[in-house]
Order: sequence, then C-alpha cells, then structure tokens
Amino acid sequence: GDFGLFLRIRRPRRSTQGRSSAASDVYKRQVMEWGDLSINKQPIGNYQANGYKTTTYDKIKAQFLRQMTSFDSARGLDSRDVKLHYIKNKLQREQSLQASQELRAEINQRLFADNIFAQMAKFFDFPVETLLGKTQVTNFDCLKSSVKTYELTCGKFTEYSLKYVQFLVTICEKSKNLTKEEILAGIATVCVRNN
Repeated sequence: GDFGLFLRIRRPRRSTQGRSSAASDVYKRQVMEWGDLSINKQPIGNYQANGYKTTTYDKIKAQFLRQMTSFDSARGLDSRDVKLHYIKNKLQREQSLQASQELRAEINQRLFADNIFAQMAKFFDFPVETLLGKTQVTNFDCLKSSVKTYELTCGKFTEYSLKYVQFLVTICEKSKNLTKEEILAGIATVCVRNN
C-alpha cells in the first residue's frame, strides 16, 4: 500500500562467490532506505558550517533583525513590513554585499521616519500615542499641504512611513490653536534639522 511509497528496497549488486558464509550472509541481506532520498543529489556544503565565528556585533545585529522582522504567523505580516522581510530573506539566501546594503538602507529609512515623527510629536507637544490614533479627516487642505511639505523637506513617503500620515491628520485636526502655515513650518523645521 502506501508504505511502499516511502520504502525502497535495494538488492546488492556484488557477487558473493569466493566469500566465506558469514561474509556472504551480509551481501544477501536486503538494504532498506526510508524517506526522501533527493538529499543525496544536494552538495554536502549546504549542510556544513563555514567556519565563521560569531562576534558580539553579529549577535546584537541578529537580535535587532529578529525584533525588526518578527511577525506573528497567526496574524500575518503587516503590509508595511513586506519589503523588509523580502530583503532579509534575500540576504539570508544570497549573503551578498548588495543585499546587506539594501537591508541596512531599509532599516535606516525606517529609523529616520520613526525619529522624524517622534521629533514632530515633541515639536507640536503631542504624545506620540495620541498621534497614531484614528482621527477622521475634515481639514483636507491642511493634510494635503502637510504631505507635500513633508515630501519636499524630508523625502517621499515609503510603505513604512505611510503609517505616519495619520500623525499628520491628527496634527491638522487637533491643533486648533495653530494655523496651517504654522503646522507646515513646524514640519519643515523638523525635517531640515534632520537632513
């Protein structure tokens, strides 16, 4: 039945003539193999260590990458993290300088966005937590101008930094004592300081 799919029996091909009875018994026994035998076609180097010694820096970097790129498989992957996971997996596959540089650039870009918006929260005197809450947009003119100012002074939004558009919505909607021009000037000031 199904067991035959996983079990392969091979008979010996050697001649048993001229051997003692104990030795010929060994050659008369059937050889049995179980499981997937395609591993025999793969290079042995795939399963050997490369002699690379892990430094403290490598351990810290690996821990940082696990934290930055970990996700709960039951929840799925946040769409903002797809690029980061793609680059991380590419680096693990290729272990190339180019993939390493791409990963470093993506992480730096994320840290830049986090830093910019943390500084904006301080500048506008809003707790960061309240700025990422859901606020309905009614002041579209302020939001459009804020996005334009950010992109002119800080750079284009990335998949990751788009999460902070809600921050700009909150600033525009809840900063009743600030004019649109003051909000735009604040965004530009924070961006210019960090570029």
